[in-house]
Amino acid sequence: MLMEMFDKGSLHSMNGTVHLVDSKEYVVTEVGTIALKIHNETHCTLTGVWYVRGLKKNLISVRSLELQDCGLSLQGGVMRVTCIGQVIIKSI
Repeated sequence: MLMEMFDKGSLHSMNGTVHLVDSKEYVVTEVGTIALKIHNETHCTLTGVWYVRGLKKNLISVRSLELQDCGLSLQGGVMRVTCIGQVIIKSI
């Protein structure tokens, strides 16, 4: 996750680790809030987002989306995440 995506006022220190499929351990240094820009120029706010130094791609936990009342669907090779009835993430 890029540090620039975080609301600076929301960041606070965290000591944790994340283990990924590459068998490496990554350090979680901070947790905060980000706003995702949706295709129709509105924003969806995600809280409790971990900043993991050293990752080249952004990762969003499916569990954290579920805890924020977002829905997840997989159909025809397309994944969609919805929050408050709006598609906020779509990947193929």
